[in-house]
Amino acid sequence: MVSIRDWIKQHRRPLLVTMGIFGAGYVCYQTIKAYQMRVVIENQKEEYKARASVMRQAEQRIEAQLQVHFQNIQRISDTTTLPSILLRLKSQIFFLLDLSRLTEELEQDKENSRLGAQERIECWEKLKITSFSRATCCMFALTIAVLFVRVQFNILARHVYLATARDMSNAEKLDYRKELSKACQQKYLLCPEFLADKGVEILKGDVEAAVINMLGSKSMMDLCGLADLREIFTSICLNLEHSQVEWLASMVLRNAAPQDHPETSLEDEAGTLEQLFSETRDILKSQEFKEVLAASFETVLDGVMEEFEAIFEGGQGGRVPLAKLLPPVSGIGVLLLEQPDENRFVKSITNLEEVQSFCVSVYSASRAQQEADL
Repeated sequence: MVSIRDWIKQHRRPLLVTMGIFGAGYVCYQTIKAYQMRVVIENQKEEYKARASVMRQAEQRIEAQLQVHFQNIQRISDTTTLPSILLRLKSQIFFLLDLSRLTEELEQDKENSRLGAQERIECWEKLKITSFSRATCCMFALTIAVLFVRVQFNILARHVYLATARDMSNAEKLDYRKELSKACQQKYLLCPEFLADKGVEILKGDVEAAVINMLGSKSMMDLCGLADLREIFTSICLNLEHSQVEWLASMVLRNAAPQDHPETSLEDEAGTLEQLFSETRDILKSQEFKEVLAASFETVLDGVMEEFEAIFEGGQGGRVPLAKLLPPVSGIGVLLLEQPDENRFVKSITNLEEVQSFCVSVYSASRAQQEADL
Protein backbone atom coordinates (compact mmCIF):
# COMPACT_ATOMS: atom_id res chain seq x y z
CA MET A 1 0.00 0.00 0.00
CA VAL A 2 1.35 3.36 -1.04
CA SER A 3 1.97 5.72 1.88
CA ILE A 4 0.74 9.31 1.88
CA ARG A 5 4.32 10.55 1.76
CA ASP A 6 5.04 8.44 -1.34
CA TRP A 7 1.80 9.65 -2.93
CA ILE A 8 2.71 13.27 -2.32
CA LYS A 9 6.16 12.66 -3.83
CA GLN A 10 4.58 11.08 -6.89
CA HIS A 11 2.09 13.98 -7.35
CA ARG A 12 4.19 16.84 -6.06
CA ARG A 13 4.21 18.82 -9.30
CA PRO A 14 0.41 18.71 -9.84
CA LEU A 15 -0.12 19.60 -6.19
CA LEU A 16 2.22 22.57 -6.39
CA VAL A 17 0.49 23.80 -9.55
CA THR A 18 -2.90 23.41 -7.91
CA MET A 19 -1.79 25.23 -4.80
CA GLY A 20 -0.24 27.98 -6.95
CA ILE A 21 -3.44 28.39 -8.90
CA PHE A 22 -5.50 28.43 -5.67
CA GLY A 23 -3.16 31.00 -4.07
CA ALA A 24 -3.22 33.22 -7.14
CA GLY A 25 -7.00 33.00 -7.21
CA TYR A 26 -7.25 33.93 -3.57
CA VAL A 27 -4.93 36.89 -4.08
CA CYS A 28 -6.99 38.01 -7.09
CA TYR A 29 -10.19 37.63 -5.09
CA GLN A 30 -8.84 39.74 -2.22
CA THR A 31 -7.53 42.34 -4.66
CA ILE A 32 -10.86 42.59 -6.44
CA LYS A 33 -12.71 42.69 -3.10
CA ALA A 34 -10.44 45.47 -1.81
CA TYR A 35 -10.92 47.41 -5.04
CA GLN A 36 -14.70 47.05 -4.79
CA MET A 37 -14.60 48.21 -1.16
CA ARG A 38 -12.56 51.25 -2.18
CA VAL A 39 -15.06 52.03 -4.92
CA VAL A 40 -17.96 51.68 -2.47
CA ILE A 41 -16.22 53.87 0.11
CA GLU A 42 -15.38 56.50 -2.51
CA ASN A 43 -18.98 56.48 -3.71
CA GLN A 44 -20.21 56.80 -0.13
CA LYS A 45 -17.82 59.69 0.47
CA GLU A 46 -19.02 61.45 -2.67
CA GLU A 47 -22.62 60.81 -1.71
CA TYR A 48 -21.98 62.11 1.82
CA LYS A 49 -20.27 65.21 0.44
CA ALA A 50 -23.16 65.84 -1.92
CA ARG A 51 -25.68 65.29 0.87
CA ALA A 52 -23.70 67.53 3.24
CA SER A 53 -23.54 70.22 0.56
CA VAL A 54 -27.30 70.04 0.06
CA MET A 55 -27.83 70.22 3.84
CA ARG A 56 -25.50 73.21 4.13
CA GLN A 57 -27.32 74.97 1.34
CA ALA A 58 -30.65 74.17 2.98
CA GLU A 59 -29.41 75.43 6.35
CA GLN A 60 -28.10 78.59 4.72
CA ARG A 61 -31.46 79.17 3.06
CA ILE A 62 -33.25 78.58 6.37
CA GLU A 63 -30.90 80.94 8.21
CA ALA A 64 -31.38 83.57 5.51
CA GLN A 65 -35.15 83.19 5.73
CA LEU A 66 -35.02 83.39 9.52
CA GLN A 67 -32.85 86.50 9.32
CA VAL A 68 -35.36 88.13 6.97
CA HIS A 69 -38.18 87.04 9.26
CA PHE A 70 -36.37 88.46 12.28
CA GLN A 71 -35.72 91.80 10.56
CA ASN A 72 -39.35 91.97 9.47
CA ILE A 73 -40.46 91.40 13.05
CA GLN A 74 -38.36 94.34 14.26
CA ARG A 75 -39.73 96.55 11.47
CA ILE A 76 -43.32 95.52 12.15
CA SER A 77 -42.96 96.23 15.87
CA ASP A 78 -41.77 99.78 15.08
CA THR A 79 -44.44 100.53 12.49
CA THR A 80 -47.59 98.99 13.95
CA THR A 81 -47.95 98.90 17.73
CA LEU A 82 -45.28 101.44 18.70
CA PRO A 83 -46.77 104.55 16.98
CA SER A 84 -50.12 104.19 18.71
CA ILE A 85 -48.46 103.44 22.06
CA LEU A 86 -46.24 106.53 21.88
CA LEU A 87 -49.27 108.68 21.09
CA ARG A 88 -51.18 107.29 24.06
CA LEU A 89 -48.16 107.59 26.35
CA LYS A 90 -47.75 111.23 25.41
CA SER A 91 -51.44 111.97 25.98
CA GLN A 92 -51.52 110.17 29.34
CA ILE A 93 -48.26 111.61 30.70
CA PHE A 94 -49.15 115.17 29.69
CA PHE A 95 -52.57 114.71 31.28
CA LEU A 96 -51.24 113.30 34.56
CA LEU A 97 -48.42 115.86 34.73
CA ASP A 98 -50.26 118.91 33.44
CA LEU A 99 -48.38 122.20 33.63
CA SER A 100 -50.98 124.52 32.11
CA ARG A 101 -52.64 125.52 35.41
CA LEU A 102 -49.32 126.25 37.11
CA THR A 103 -47.93 128.29 34.21
CA GLU A 104 -51.21 130.19 33.93
CA GLU A 105 -51.14 131.11 37.62
CA LEU A 106 -47.54 132.33 37.35
CA GLU A 107 -48.31 134.34 34.23
CA GLN A 108 -51.26 136.02 35.92
CA ASP A 109 -49.19 136.67 39.03
CA LYS A 110 -46.52 138.26 36.85
CA GLU A 111 -49.11 140.73 35.55
CA ASN A 112 -51.02 141.63 38.73
CA SER A 113 -49.20 139.97 41.66
CA ARG A 114 -52.17 137.87 42.67
CA LEU A 115 -50.13 135.36 44.67
CA GLY A 116 -48.53 135.91 48.04
CA ALA A 117 -44.84 135.23 48.55
CA GLN A 118 -45.39 131.77 50.02
CA GLU A 119 -47.95 130.84 47.36
CA ARG A 120 -45.55 131.97 44.64
CA ILE A 121 -42.76 129.81 46.07
CA GLU A 122 -45.07 126.81 46.31
CA CYS A 123 -46.24 127.29 42.73
CA TRP A 124 -42.66 127.43 41.45
CA GLU A 125 -41.78 124.34 43.47
CA LYS A 126 -44.71 122.43 41.96
CA LEU A 127 -43.67 123.59 38.51
CA LYS A 128 -40.11 122.39 39.13
CA ILE A 129 -41.18 118.96 40.38
CA THR A 130 -43.81 118.51 37.66
CA SER A 131 -41.46 119.61 34.84
CA PHE A 132 -38.70 117.19 35.81
CA SER A 133 -41.22 114.44 36.55
CA ARG A 134 -42.74 114.82 33.08
CA ALA A 135 -39.34 114.73 31.36
CA THR A 136 -38.21 111.69 33.35
CA CYS A 137 -41.50 109.87 32.77
CA CYS A 138 -41.22 110.50 29.04
CA MET A 139 -37.65 109.19 28.95
CA PHE A 140 -38.53 106.07 30.92
CA ALA A 141 -41.80 105.47 29.10
CA LEU A 142 -40.19 105.81 25.68
CA THR A 143 -37.33 103.47 26.60
CA ILE A 144 -39.51 100.77 28.10
CA ALA A 145 -42.14 101.02 25.35
CA VAL A 146 -39.58 100.45 22.59
CA LEU A 147 -37.99 97.51 24.41
CA PHE A 148 -41.26 96.00 25.58
CA VAL A 149 -42.84 96.04 22.12
CA ARG A 150 -39.70 94.41 20.68
CA VAL A 151 -39.73 91.72 23.35
CA GLN A 152 -43.42 91.10 22.77
CA PHE A 153 -43.18 90.75 19.01
CA ASN A 154 -40.15 88.46 19.19
CA ILE A 155 -41.89 86.19 21.69
CA LEU A 156 -44.97 86.05 19.48
CA ALA A 157 -42.83 85.46 16.39
CA ARG A 158 -41.22 82.39 17.89
CA HIS A 159 -44.60 80.95 18.83
CA VAL A 160 -45.82 81.50 15.28
CA TYR A 161 -42.61 79.87 14.05
CA LEU A 162 -43.32 76.79 16.17
CA ALA A 163 -46.88 76.68 14.91
CA THR A 164 -45.79 76.55 11.27
CA ALA A 165 -42.43 74.73 11.48
CA ARG A 166 -41.42 71.26 10.34
CA ASP A 167 -43.88 68.44 9.74
CA MET A 168 -47.38 69.90 9.90
CA SER A 169 -48.90 66.44 9.51
CA ASN A 170 -48.23 65.71 13.16
CA ALA A 171 -51.47 65.99 15.11
CA GLU A 172 -49.85 67.52 18.19
CA LYS A 173 -48.37 70.34 16.16
CA LEU A 174 -51.68 71.00 14.51
CA ASP A 175 -53.27 71.20 17.95
CA TYR A 176 -50.65 73.68 19.11
CA ARG A 177 -51.14 75.76 15.99
CA LYS A 178 -54.83 75.77 16.70
CA GLU A 179 -54.22 77.07 20.23
CA LEU A 180 -52.26 80.06 18.89
CA SER A 181 -55.33 81.67 17.39
CA LYS A 182 -55.67 85.22 16.15
CA ALA A 183 -57.72 85.94 19.27
CA CYS A 184 -54.76 84.92 21.47
CA GLN A 185 -52.34 87.00 19.43
CA GLN A 186 -54.57 90.07 19.50
CA LYS A 187 -55.16 89.82 23.22
CA TYR A 188 -51.46 89.42 23.90
CA LEU A 189 -50.74 92.49 21.77
CA LEU A 190 -53.00 94.57 24.02
CA CYS A 191 -50.35 94.53 26.78
CA PRO A 192 -48.73 97.82 25.72
CA GLU A 193 -52.10 99.53 26.02
CA PHE A 194 -52.06 98.58 29.68
CA LEU A 195 -48.65 100.24 29.90
CA ALA A 196 -50.09 103.45 28.44
CA ASP A 197 -52.87 103.47 31.05
CA LYS A 198 -52.27 101.87 34.45
CA GLY A 199 -48.52 101.47 33.98
CA VAL A 200 -48.00 105.21 33.47
CA GLU A 201 -50.03 106.03 36.58
CA ILE A 202 -47.75 103.79 38.66
CA LEU A 203 -44.64 105.22 37.00
CA LYS A 204 -45.78 108.80 37.58
CA GLY A 205 -46.06 108.31 41.35
CA ASP A 206 -42.64 106.66 41.64
CA VAL A 207 -40.94 109.29 39.47
CA GLU A 208 -42.46 112.20 41.40
CA ALA A 209 -41.21 110.73 44.66
CA ALA A 210 -37.71 110.35 43.18
CA VAL A 211 -37.74 113.92 41.79
CA ILE A 212 -38.84 115.37 45.12
CA ASN A 213 -36.07 113.44 46.86
CA MET A 214 -33.51 114.78 44.38
CA LEU A 215 -34.67 118.37 43.79
CA GLY A 216 -36.62 119.20 46.92
CA SER A 217 -33.74 121.16 48.44
CA LYS A 218 -32.62 122.92 45.24
CA SER A 219 -33.49 126.59 44.83
CA MET A 220 -34.83 127.97 41.55
CA MET A 221 -31.88 130.38 41.53
CA ASP A 222 -29.25 127.65 41.87
CA LEU A 223 -26.89 127.70 38.89
CA CYS A 224 -26.89 124.52 36.86
CA GLY A 225 -24.55 123.37 34.09
CA LEU A 226 -25.06 120.68 31.47
CA ALA A 227 -23.17 118.16 33.59
CA ASP A 228 -25.28 119.14 36.62
CA LEU A 229 -28.46 118.61 34.64
CA ARG A 230 -27.31 115.20 33.53
CA GLU A 231 -26.44 114.33 37.11
CA ILE A 232 -29.95 115.29 38.19
CA PHE A 233 -31.57 112.89 35.72
CA THR A 234 -29.04 110.15 36.49
CA SER A 235 -29.69 110.49 40.22
CA ILE A 236 -33.45 110.33 39.67
CA CYS A 237 -32.93 107.14 37.67
CA LEU A 238 -30.79 105.60 40.41
CA ASN A 239 -33.33 106.63 43.02
CA LEU A 240 -36.00 104.78 41.07
CA GLU A 241 -33.85 101.65 40.96
CA HIS A 242 -33.08 101.82 44.68
CA SER A 243 -36.75 102.23 45.56
CA GLN A 244 -37.39 98.93 43.75
CA VAL A 245 -40.35 100.14 41.73
CA GLU A 246 -42.60 97.34 40.55
CA TRP A 247 -44.44 99.19 37.81
CA LEU A 248 -42.53 97.28 35.12
CA ALA A 249 -44.18 94.01 36.08
CA SER A 250 -47.58 95.70 35.94
CA MET A 251 -47.27 96.04 32.18
CA VAL A 252 -48.11 92.38 31.73
CA LEU A 253 -51.69 91.49 32.48
CA ARG A 254 -51.75 88.65 34.96
CA ASN A 255 -55.40 87.72 34.62
CA ALA A 256 -56.30 87.95 30.96
CA ALA A 257 -59.82 86.62 30.47
CA PRO A 258 -59.96 85.33 26.88
CA GLN A 259 -62.97 86.10 24.74
CA ASP A 260 -64.94 83.38 23.01
CA HIS A 261 -63.35 82.39 19.75
CA PRO A 262 -64.61 79.69 17.35
CA GLU A 263 -61.13 78.22 16.81
CA THR A 264 -60.16 77.64 20.42
CA SER A 265 -61.71 76.70 23.71
CA LEU A 266 -61.57 79.14 26.59
CA GLU A 267 -59.37 76.77 28.57
CA ASP A 268 -56.85 76.31 25.76
CA GLU A 269 -56.79 80.01 24.97
CA ALA A 270 -56.26 80.97 28.61
CA GLY A 271 -53.39 78.49 28.88
CA THR A 272 -51.70 79.85 25.77
CA LEU A 273 -52.09 83.44 26.93
CA GLU A 274 -50.70 82.65 30.35
CA GLN A 275 -47.68 81.00 28.72
CA LEU A 276 -47.06 84.15 26.67
CA PHE A 277 -47.45 86.39 29.72
CA SER A 278 -45.24 84.14 31.84
CA GLU A 279 -42.43 84.20 29.27
CA THR A 280 -42.72 87.97 29.01
CA ARG A 281 -42.53 88.46 32.78
CA ASP A 282 -39.49 86.19 33.00
CA ILE A 283 -37.68 88.27 30.38
CA LEU A 284 -38.60 91.57 32.05
CA LYS A 285 -37.21 90.26 35.34
CA SER A 286 -33.96 89.00 33.81
CA GLN A 287 -30.61 90.63 34.48
CA GLU A 288 -30.00 90.93 30.74
CA PHE A 289 -33.13 93.03 30.31
CA LYS A 290 -32.13 95.30 33.19
CA GLU A 291 -28.75 95.87 31.57
CA VAL A 292 -30.31 96.60 28.18
CA LEU A 293 -32.82 98.96 29.81
CA ALA A 294 -30.01 100.86 31.54
CA ALA A 295 -28.00 101.16 28.31
CA SER A 296 -31.08 102.32 26.41
CA PHE A 297 -31.97 104.94 29.01
CA GLU A 298 -28.37 106.18 28.89
CA THR A 299 -28.49 106.67 25.12
CA VAL A 300 -31.81 108.52 25.41
CA LEU A 301 -30.30 110.73 28.08
CA ASP A 302 -27.37 111.45 25.75
CA GLY A 303 -29.82 112.65 23.11
CA VAL A 304 -31.71 114.79 25.62
CA MET A 305 -28.49 116.46 26.73
CA GLU A 306 -27.71 117.33 23.11
CA GLU A 307 -31.03 119.15 22.93
CA PHE A 308 -30.06 121.26 25.96
CA GLU A 309 -26.54 122.20 24.86
CA ALA A 310 -27.55 125.50 23.22
CA ILE A 311 -29.23 126.73 26.44
CA PHE A 312 -25.95 126.77 28.36
CA GLU A 313 -23.84 128.52 25.73
CA GLY A 314 -24.90 132.02 26.84
CA GLY A 315 -24.96 131.31 30.56
CA GLN A 316 -22.58 132.33 33.32
CA GLY A 317 -19.60 130.12 32.61
CA GLY A 318 -21.89 127.58 30.97
CA ARG A 319 -24.31 127.61 33.92
CA VAL A 320 -27.85 129.00 34.11
CA PRO A 321 -30.43 129.33 36.89
CA LEU A 322 -32.52 126.22 37.42
CA ALA A 323 -35.68 128.25 36.72
CA LYS A 324 -34.51 128.88 33.15
CA LEU A 325 -34.34 125.14 32.51
CA LEU A 326 -37.96 124.39 33.37
CA PRO A 327 -39.52 125.28 29.97
CA PRO A 328 -37.12 123.15 27.87
CA VAL A 329 -37.19 120.35 30.45
CA SER A 330 -40.98 120.24 30.49
CA GLY A 331 -41.13 120.42 26.68
CA ILE A 332 -38.64 117.67 25.91
CA GLY A 333 -41.42 115.10 26.13
CA VAL A 334 -42.84 116.37 22.83
CA LEU A 335 -39.64 115.29 21.06
CA LEU A 336 -39.27 112.09 23.04
CA LEU A 337 -42.71 110.77 22.16
CA GLU A 338 -42.81 111.70 18.48
CA GLN A 339 -43.81 109.06 15.95
CA PRO A 340 -41.10 106.39 15.40
CA ASP A 341 -40.32 107.32 11.79
CA GLU A 342 -39.47 110.87 12.91
CA ASN A 343 -38.09 110.02 16.33
CA ARG A 344 -34.30 110.01 16.62
CA PHE A 345 -34.55 108.79 20.20
CA VAL A 346 -36.30 105.60 19.06
CA LYS A 347 -33.61 105.04 16.44
CA SER A 348 -30.87 105.60 19.00
CA ILE A 349 -32.37 102.77 21.09
CA THR A 350 -32.99 100.32 18.25
CA ASN A 351 -29.51 100.92 16.81
CA LEU A 352 -27.80 100.00 20.07
CA GLU A 353 -25.72 96.84 19.74
CA GLU A 354 -26.96 95.69 23.16
CA VAL A 355 -30.58 96.01 22.07
CA GLN A 356 -30.02 94.20 18.78
CA SER A 357 -28.19 91.35 20.49
CA PHE A 358 -30.90 91.14 23.14
CA CYS A 359 -33.66 90.91 20.52
CA VAL A 360 -31.75 88.17 18.69
CA SER A 361 -31.41 86.33 22.01
CA VAL A 362 -35.14 86.58 22.74
CA TYR A 363 -36.04 85.40 19.24
CA SER A 364 -33.47 82.67 18.61
CA ALA A 365 -33.01 81.18 22.08
CA SER A 366 -36.70 80.60 22.48
CA ARG A 367 -37.02 79.33 18.93
CA ALA A 368 -34.27 76.77 19.64
CA GLN A 369 -36.13 75.66 22.76
CA GLN A 370 -39.31 75.25 20.78
CA GLU A 371 -37.51 73.25 18.08
CA ALA A 372 -36.28 70.93 20.83
CA ASP A 373 -39.88 70.45 21.91
CA LEU A 374 -40.96 69.42 18.43
